[in-house]
Amino acid sequence: VTWRRQGRPAIAGCLLILGLAGLALLILFADGIRRALRPPYRIHVLLADAPNVRAGTPVTVAGLRAGRVAGVALAPLDHDNAANAVLSLELERAVRSQVRRDSQVRLRQRRFIGDPVVDVIPGSPTAAVLSPGDTLRAGIRPRPDDAVALARTLLPALDSLRRATANLGAAWR
Repeated sequence: VTWRRQGRPAIAGCLLILGLAGLALLILFADGIRRALRPPYRIHVLLADAPNVRAGTPVTVAGLRAGRVAGVALAPLDHDNAANAVLSLELERAVRSQVRRDSQVRLRQRRFIGDPVVDVIPGSPTAAVLSPGDTLRAGIRPRPDDAVALARTLLPALDSLRRATANLGAAWR
């Protein structure tokens, strides 16, 4: 009789410890379990560069957290391809209707110092919804040498404008 009375609290304690361990494992693997039950909507993004972006970087759609970067890779070299990085994004299926052919993608900082966030700006309602596995091409930022070349082509027009305003000023006097 004494053994049974002493064994009950020990069994209850073991069950409590097992329950807490199970709860801790559930919390630890909750994200993986959620993704297994609701597979994400995966798309790819081509960017000129992706500084500090890595797997796990947050993704927002219209400023609201909607997924994460699943992978980062180099784009294959192509004669007309200005993109160098390919991001694989895993998005919640709820935002799929917002991600369209004309959606824009940008990298932004959450804080002055910190990791970047991939921000998807929703497209127009008339554009087609992006299917899983489709690719968005981010706006390619001009390289510094492209800006210098553009400035050189504008110099003759600027000189002509200066001469025209000088002639107009002289005629006005």
